[in-house]
Amino acid sequence: MTDEITAEELAEWVPSKLMSLEYLQSIYRDESQSMYTRIRAARDALPYENAKLVATAIIDGQSFAAKLERAITRSNGTKVIEAKVIAPPQPIAEEIEEIEPIIPVPDRRYRR
Repeated sequence: MTDEITAEELAEWVPSKLMSLEYLQSIYRDESQSMYTRIRAARDALPYENAKLVATAIIDGQSFAAKLERAITRSNGTKVIEAKVIAPPQPIAEEIEEIEPIIPVPDRRYRR
């Protein structure tokens, strides 16, 4: 069974004033259509049936710089941790030992 529909079948099946979303809804609600066709129509209609969650910013006419300055002045009363640079300890020459390199043992499982 193929999903091909002739132009005559389409003309009698789809009313001429049907919008695209309504058309897709009528396809996936029609039980005479194949399940593959119904799933594709439902998938294609999904973004238009449910609203997308989008982050929006509401700016009350002030510039970003003005808002930033206001936030900085508002945060002047908060305590800030002062960062101090600590020099790493220097190794003592007596503690450093000469380390012999490890020589890898050849793997005998593979022929060369």
